[in-house]
Amino acid sequence: IEGRVAGTWGDVGVVSFGGSKLLSAGRGGAIFTAREALHQRAKIYCERGNHAFPLSELQAAVVTPQLERLTDRNVQRQRAAQRLCDRLADLVCLRPLDNGPLACQPGYYKLGWQYDDARGAPNSRDDFTTALRAEGVALDPGFRGFALRSSQRCRVAGQLDESRRAARAMCVLHHPALLESEATLDRIARAIEKISRWAAAGRTLRPDPPPAP
Repeated sequence: IEGRVAGTWGDVGVVSFGGSKLLSAGRGGAIFTAREALHQRAKIYCERGNHAFPLSELQAAVVTPQLERLTDRNVQRQRAAQRLCDRLADLVCLRPLDNGPLACQPGYYKLGWQYDDARGAPNSRDDFTTALRAEGVALDPGFRGFALRSSQRCRVAGQLDESRRAARAMCVLHHPALLESEATLDRIARAIEKISRWAAAGRTLRPDPPPAP
């Protein structure tokens, strides 16, 4: 982001090494800081008996070779995302997310689109993603959004109408797909084009109900 690695802004940055992340140790994460006092405080906290659960040496050893490949894989994911977005740019019902005017270089944990069902198609976002999964493409509904969380889990200001709208429309492709070959990426694009054409034409994507017993 603007020439600096995400997580290195401010006094302390945090990254996750959870099981689905671009860098994975199965769980846990890491903190970044350039302030010696904060580094020392974190180190002391981790070395005490507590509930911080610092990474084991084995988990750290798993992350190290992934770091060595991270730059190359980021470039590969960026090229794959651009290939898919260029190929699917003319679709009526699917719009890729814009990274905006900031000088940023996404790592692409997820590649996101918004599904637009406002043109009268009889299909919801969930119908659309279900149909694509039936085609073998792991396009899933996106993050549910804070508008759909209980007041006990988060405090909000206002009704969060735009957050609610975005959550209903979001579709995401998980990052492992972006490390596939160009041939596989093209197969993904063809499947998305096929289902998108059906949706835009008003074709119902819901499977037929099973016959009555």
